[in-house]
Amino acid sequence: MNKIQDQFDIKIGAGTMYPILSSLKKHSLVNTVMYKKRKLYFLTNKGKINLGKIIKEYMIIQNGIISFFKKR
Repeated sequence: MNKIQDQFDIKIGAGTMYPILSSLKKHSLVNTVMYKKRKLYFLTNKGKINLGKIIKEYMIIQNGIISFFKKR
């Protein structure tokens, strides 16, 4: 999560990140390996194929949330 924060200048907590990763793993879009007591996540072939679709769906959700808060 620190790498995400450094690279993209956003802070994401474990309570946000791990449910997302769990859902992606459940749908075989990511897989994990253990490395030095850390669980590393990587895209599967299915995940790579569907990456564009996943990003589009995320953007729809993000835009809806932004729109909701702008109206308040």
